[in-house]
Amino acid sequence: MYGLSVLLLLGGRALAIDDEGRGVRTGSTLFPLLRSELLARTLGLLFVGGGEYRLTDLASKFNVTKAAMTRPLQQLLESGAIRVRVEGRTKFVSADTDSPVYEPLRQLCLITYGPPVVIGEELGSVRGVAAAYIFGSWAARDAGIGGASPKDIDVLVVSDRASFSDVSRACARASQLLGREVNPVIKSISQWKQPDAFVRSILDGHITRLDLGSPQEGGWGGTDSPQEPGPSPGADPDWTTDFGLE
Repeated sequence: MYGLSVLLLLGGRALAIDDEGRGVRTGSTLFPLLRSELLARTLGLLFVGGGEYRLTDLASKFNVTKAAMTRPLQQLLESGAIRVRVEGRTKFVSADTDSPVYEPLRQLCLITYGPPVVIGEELGSVRGVAAAYIFGSWAARDAGIGGASPKDIDVLVVSDRASFSDVSRACARASQLLGREVNPVIKSISQWKQPDAFVRSILDGHITRLDLGSPQEGGWGGTDSPQEPGPSPGADPDWTTDFGLE
């Protein structure tokens, strides 16, 4: 559990800021010891999903202003958890894999905010999966509903072609990485579009849509399969000022 102290007092700096950077106000329902939901989701994206992001991309992804997004990034940067790469007038932020806190932070983020990334990647490799959603207690915590930390994760897989054995193997691999059981249920595309009682009960609760990466064979497009907005075009020249970098 040494990752907790690293996360809460990283580099001697408290990370318990709120989503507007005005002191503690709201916390993470998936990991209540982390007092900022925006900070928690930023950590989860950078330390589990990996990759590089511009300030504009992160602000768009989390539906906050660039000013609000800058504050958790500034604290993570000053704490040595992330790094910034400069390319022309554009700056990209990513997890600092050389930092001594990288592995403990990644393990903690993997368990708490990693399920959508990990399960999405595993199911994305299964041919015929059209869409997938986390439902049940984990999705409720993800939506901000308080309660006990989920001991397992329920996943609805929408497909006409994927075999249950392939889906189960993908979920077993995800379970191994996440340290908690992943329970898949497969429903056909017609059952999703014209819900039976079970699917309706899921839709009446909270669900978290999984990003499967490239479209899978047997998938569909349009409004039935909403996509997150892509990266905004152009550079982000004001990041230098926001980050206090020269």
